[in-house]
Amino acid sequence: MNTECLVDQWSLLNELYLQINLIMELDRTKMYNFPWSKTDNPGAWIEVTDICNLTCPGCFRSNNLEGHRPLETIKKEILQCIKMTKCSRISISGGEPLLYPDIIEVVKFIASLKIKCVILSNGELLTPDLARKFREAGLFQFFLHVDGAQIRPGWMNKTEIEMNELRQYYVDMIHSVGRIKCGFNMTIRQSNLSEVPGIVSWFLSNIDRVNHLSLIAFRGIPVNIADYISHEGQKAGINILPDVLKSSKENDITSNDIFKLIDSNFENIFSSYSQANTLKEYTNSTLNHNPNLSLNYFKIIDSKEKAYWLGWIFAEGHINKHGGLQIEIGLKDEIL
Repeated sequence: MNTECLVDQWSLLNELYLQINLIMELDRTKMYNFPWSKTDNPGAWIEVTDICNLTCPGCFRSNNLEGHRPLETIKKEILQCIKMTKCSRISISGGEPLLYPDIIEVVKFIASLKIKCVILSNGELLTPDLARKFREAGLFQFFLHVDGAQIRPGWMNKTEIEMNELRQYYVDMIHSVGRIKCGFNMTIRQSNLSEVPGIVSWFLSNIDRVNHLSLIAFRGIPVNIADYISHEGQKAGINILPDVLKSSKENDITSNDIFKLIDSNFENIFSSYSQANTLKEYTNSTLNHNPNLSLNYFKIIDSKEKAYWLGWIFAEGHINKHGGLQIEIGLKDEIL
């Protein structure tokens, strides 16, 4: 959740929420009512601080414009997120959330509400002792951003293959602590696109410990149009837009480029995934109990409902070590 506004954020968010629903003409009570769980929304996002200890290319967040936000404000926004979205998880972001002095308290608060708590971190401050504290506080998952282009002490000017060593350090640490899941978000640019196969190979070798890998096509604001960005008639200013690009070459990449590279280097990765998630011998019995089930339901996304549930599966699901799609339901999820 973006919290940069200096005015009453919640009145603006509520107004925006009403406008979106008016435009999309969605019945919210039906859209967010999956047959088996009340906590069906993919998730909400809370920023606890905008202070960060690293510099990452393409970051959308300016460092230390607002600082650490009051704990009570954070708790208020968490409750509002749950009220507005019926979310099943809340991601804590920044800045770097591990710099936030009350981060353990925030995790405890989210966990106490029976919501899965996720931390988006660069991992620089993560230690085994701190990881154990997060485990006891009820943390569900870490999403770590470890990127060769980050200005990270001791790891500058490294290739993505060399950065696998640092990723492995974090994976082994979190695995040894136990009861916390681990995933990675990575920014793919033209300069590291060719290293994607090495990243995926590392991921596959750790698929029993790393249950999520996001390869995000790099995006930023071309410098030639940055000067035209304004808010309420005033220019935003390049100095507060950290993702302004001096060169558009890094930005010239799409998710299709990433997909094709993976597909050409791992010929069985998508076919084995498809086979592992085919109903096979269970098809007939499944169709007998569910005669309206369409096995090609998501082949064409032609409705808002399909788009929503496909997004939910992508957000909540992951590929397990057998190549199957796995969606986990927590013991605290409420069953209808």
